[in-house]
Amino acid sequence: MTLEQFIEPIHNITRIRIVKGKGSRYETSEADVYIGWLGILREDKSQISKEIWRAEVKDFAVVPDIRHKDWQKLGLMKPLEPGEHPQYKFSDLTMTLYYTFFI
Repeated sequence: MTLEQFIEPIHNITRIRIVKGKGSRYETSEADVYIGWLGILREDKSQISKEIWRAEVKDFAVVPDIRHKDWQKLGLMKPLEPGEHPQYKFSDLTMTLYYTFFI
């Protein structure tokens, strides 16, 4: 299934990440083609090439990004890596889900 076919039924308010090749499941890397709102990408399809739109989706994952709401403003450590433990309360956290497509 192509990327364009795969995202067709997904709502515009969804945050997505498109990764070319294996890339990293949890960290941003040079393999990232697009990270952002699906609705913005649909409005301006030129943000990614036609080749990417037609690429076969080889893997798909819903990846959570959990961090302190004001981590940058408060000078806290960057978002956690797998296996690390937070130094703040659950109520201080915000979670964002990214639909991650590996092409």
